[in-house]
Amino acid sequence: MSKRHRQIGLPISGIFLMVLLLIAFLQPYRLALVRGTSMLPTIEDRQVVLIHKKHQPNRYQLIAFEQEGKFLIKRVIGVPGDSFVRTQERLLIGAEDTDFDFSFMITVKDEAVEALPIRGYLKEDEYFVVGDALLTSSESRYRKT
Repeated sequence: MSKRHRQIGLPISGIFLMVLLLIAFLQPYRLALVRGTSMLPTIEDRQVVLIHKKHQPNRYQLIAFEQEGKFLIKRVIGVPGDSFVRTQERLLIGAEDTDFDFSFMITVKDEAVEALPIRGYLKEDEYFVVGDALLTSSESRYRKT
């Protein structure tokens, strides 16, 4: 192989390697356009966010999921193992397996309340999530698939 061919081959193989690394890095990620105000002030309406698709959610992290054909972004407040108790329109979520015990009390819509048992524990694939704009956001019970 001539010196000229080797000089051309090195930049091309370098570019090819960079493209492969970029693809490998971006594979578990997705860009998403946020529509709505349920995550104000953290995320603005029409803001673009980068989502890690294969990450196991932890308490207080933001997650993205699809529900009833809509793509939603919410904050995790209840994780597997957390206890919950519901009364009329209130939901009390408690965590006991952390460095300190704590609880959240939120108001939920009638249809969400009726779908929940009176008390229980979140299963391995269940999370309670809410929007940061608590007065305008809809609550969700998210089942990871």
